[in-house]
Amino acid sequence: MSCAPASPVAKDTVDRMAQFMPSRGLIQHEWEKHGTCSGLSAQEYFQKVEQAFTSLKIPDQIRGLDHEQKFNAKELEQNFASANSAPQGAFRLSCHAGELVNLEVCLTKDLQFQACSASVRECPANEVLMRGVN
Repeated sequence: MSCAPASPVAKDTVDRMAQFMPSRGLIQHEWEKHGTCSGLSAQEYFQKVEQAFTSLKIPDQIRGLDHEQKFNAKELEQNFASANSAPQGAFRLSCHAGELVNLEVCLTKDLQFQACSASVRECPANEVLMRGVN
């Protein structure tokens, strides 16, 4: 859902956001599909994205994970909610072949946690494999 024509995101903003998002194409996509609906400039929008990312608390059981480990998917979502004092359902995992692919966090426009709506990307597996970060 694009709300307005989206000009390219400034290189300095893209360079900064590359530490939080996996690709430059995703940064432009997020601006086109979501940022243009925010009423903010691209710089302001991505400042809010950075604020949301840096304020996220990682549950103790996965902080510093240095090996592969399986986790109960629903418990992992609940652990993220508890660590962040968020309502149940504010975090959604997506997975592929039982491996964690993504964690989605659902926020209001003023960066308050809210329950996520159902998603086709929701993880159907009971357990997800997380790889350690070296």
